[in-house]
Amino acid sequence: MDIVERELQAPSANFALSVAILGWGSLTYDWHGLSLVEPVTWHENGPSLPIEFSRISKDRRLTAVIDERNGEWVRTRYAASALDSIERVIEQLLVRERTTKKHWIGFVDLRAGTEWSRNSPAIVDHLRRWLQRATFDAVVWTDIPPDFGELPFSIGAAVAHFLGLDEAEQAAARNYVAWAPREVDTAVRRALKKRGQVDDIDPQFCGWPPHD
Repeated sequence: MDIVERELQAPSANFALSVAILGWGSLTYDWHGLSLVEPVTWHENGPSLPIEFSRISKDRRLTAVIDERNGEWVRTRYAASALDSIERVIEQLLVRERTTKKHWIGFVDLRAGTEWSRNSPAIVDHLRRWLQRATFDAVVWTDIPPDFGELPFSIGAAVAHFLGLDEAEQAAARNYVAWAPREVDTAVRRALKKRGQVDDIDPQFCGWPPHD
């Protein structure tokens, strides 16, 4: 996989920008720590990206990430940041994702002509074209890579991992998959639904998130 070069170019920080933030998982219902335009709206016509639940998180949930090898192209969502600096948006997203790895946040800044992603140039070009059609100057997204530990990823391995979780872990994992936007209809999600492990649930009907 060719990582997009230009990683050493800093995001533009000298001009007010309009910045979109992409989401396809928990960010769309739990955006704590992010300054978003009120009333917060996650628009459903974001760019399509290859997404799969192919990362085992620290709490052992299967989390949805951009995965060019195993992912299915699904529609993502986007919200408008209330900040006018892409650097500040990136810093907030780093805190929200609980990481200090700045290269795990991707961005395209049309005004400055700068960009970064761990993904291939084709993905960045795709996002740039979407951005050119949108009403934003820049777009930022979580760029955490797939990681299935020591085992190779497969749909069967993902289902086996889910079924092997203890009761508390499985409850959290089930909510994460069930509460993802309905358009994130990946092979893992369908396999878990087929086994009766996951239903599509709007988190707002479960009293989450408490954004008052």
